[in-house]
Amino acid sequence: MKISAILASLPRPNPGMHSVNEAFPAWFRSMSIPAETRCYELGKRYVVPGSASSTELCGNLNEAMEADAVLFWGDWMQMRHYGTTLAEADARWRWIDASRTAPGSLTEAEALVRRHLLLAERPLSDLRKTILVGGTLALNSASDFIDGKYAAPLQRLFENASAVLMRDLPSAHIARSLRGDCSDPCLGCDCALLLSPDHLPGFGELPIASENRITLFFGRNLGDRSTRQYAQFSRRVANALEADVSWLPWFPGRERYARSFGRVLRLKEAIRRKLGTQGQRARQDNTALPTLGQLLHAIAQNRCVITDTYHLAVNAWGLGVPAICIADPMEPVSWSANSGQRHTWRDKRFEFFSMIEALPYFVRARELEKAAWKRSRVEQLVELLSSGDEIEALVSARLQTLRETTRSRLRQALTSLSAGR
Repeated sequence: MKISAILASLPRPNPGMHSVNEAFPAWFRSMSIPAETRCYELGKRYVVPGSASSTELCGNLNEAMEADAVLFWGDWMQMRHYGTTLAEADARWRWIDASRTAPGSLTEAEALVRRHLLLAERPLSDLRKTILVGGTLALNSASDFIDGKYAAPLQRLFENASAVLMRDLPSAHIARSLRGDCSDPCLGCDCALLLSPDHLPGFGELPIASENRITLFFGRNLGDRSTRQYAQFSRRVANALEADVSWLPWFPGRERYARSFGRVLRLKEAIRRKLGTQGQRARQDNTALPTLGQLLHAIAQNRCVITDTYHLAVNAWGLGVPAICIADPMEPVSWSANSGQRHTWRDKRFEFFSMIEALPYFVRARELEKAAWKRSRVEQLVELLSSGDEIEALVSARLQTLRETTRSRLRQALTSLSAGR
């Protein structure tokens, strides 16, 4: 059996997206499926040092579709905003196919994206051997679904796909509507939850001295006011737990946040130094960045994580480390990677925490605006982290169910496609 896996392209260092992509070989090894695999990316640009190789999908779509099963693996590949952004980048800078002598029009680029990520114009036989796993449509707006150029190939793909396993409940509901089959749950999990980090370079190499440690990373919040609020709140939680605090360099280029939090918290820099990220040097030299394995190992040594970043929270919970997520879906931008289009907010972090029954750990930014609210929230979280084993066990059980259901349905879909060869 031959399997083609189409992965989301990384435009720059992004440990969250990298964890999703690395989950494919990890899942494949765990399934012990006798098959030959090949990975593809549309708009392949940033290559993670030491990661498995993948092939540019543009120019190789026919080759990819010759496989017995085609997996669209994770992330936003069928979401309209992702396709539009990719098309705009290609129309300006030949982002998808750099071999062309000049960029094409935006209309041409949008059609190219639809052909590759929605399989527009492909025969139905190709769509029927396609599996959509770990993707999301949750941040689409109603206006996206009434755009015929996007909505028609999207519905055609979902109606005919062999299996659909979305990463969140709103997306699963949308997928059921597109497939016209309410008996199919269409729910899987975020692919990062299928990652087994033991094989990753750097995992298990760096001992962290303190067991009573909280690690922080904030890179999604905007403005000095929210930075101060988040830092002060994190300090209160850490002080109440008498815990050491360190900053995790999850994304490069967020040094200004680390400095802001450092002034409030007087952060210990041990994790930052050990992981090898040194600001400007790290941005210029990819090999100076911490590996995904090092980052996940650092997370695994902590009592908890406090963050505003979706995939950091997903990976922490996946490792069994409670993640406190502070989120403000109403960001002052026209389109947010967290909550979608302005005035149609649907926060992906909230949806994840809700799905795994981890809402006691989800903090809305408004809760930090009043002293009484903030004090109550700190007390509640400290109590959870001190004696909340039952809630952690419930979250762990929910995650395990999502993992096992996704693995089982994936195996079932692949077995069916293999039998029909």
